[in-house]
Amino acid sequence: MDDILWIAQTKSELEQITQTATSFYLMANIQINPSKSIFISNSASSTTQFFNSMLESIPASQPFKFLGCWFTLNNKHTQQIKIIREETLQLTNIANTKKITDKQITYVINTVIIPTLKYRLHNIILPQSTCNNILAKYLTVIKHKSYLARSIPNSTMLNPYLYNVYNIWDIQLQHHITNFLL
Repeated sequence: MDDILWIAQTKSELEQITQTATSFYLMANIQINPSKSIFISNSASSTTQFFNSMLESIPASQPFKFLGCWFTLNNKHTQQIKIIREETLQLTNIANTKKITDKQITYVINTVIIPTLKYRLHNIILPQSTCNNILAKYLTVIKHKSYLARSIPNSTMLNPYLYNVYNIWDIQLQHHITNFLL
C-alpha cells in the first residue's frame, strides 16, 4: 500500500473511503500497518479511523513524503529543505567512505545523488546558499578521491572537459524553467 492518497472534502466522505478500503483489504486478505499511515487535514486537530486504528492529523508544519517528494500543509519549505540537504549530504558521506576512484565518485554524484536530489525538488526551489553548500560538499569528496588539493578551483571540477561534475543550482534552474515553459 505504498503511496496511496485519499482526498475528501468532508470528514464523513473520508470515513466512507477508509471504510470501503478497509473492507476491501480484509476481503482480499491484504496486510495493512496503519501505524505507517499519515493523516493530513486542514483542520487544526482532527482524527479519523483507519483499519481499526485512530489516526491523528499531523501538524501543518510537519513535512510528509508523497511519491518521493516532501510537502507541508503550511507551504513553508524550511523543514523540507533541511531534510533534502541532510539526505544529499548523507549520500555524499556514504560515497566518500567507499574505495572508489575520482571518475567513479563523479559518476555516482552525477547519476545517483543529483538525480535523486532533482527528483526531490519537483515542488520546491532550494536557496542558492543551500545548493552551494551541497556542491561544496561533493566537490570536496571528488577532490579527495582525485588526490587534488582542496584549493583547486571548483571550476576545474565543473569543467565539462575535465570532471564534468553537475552543479545542482544550474540543474534546478533548468528544471524549473523547463517546467514553467511547458
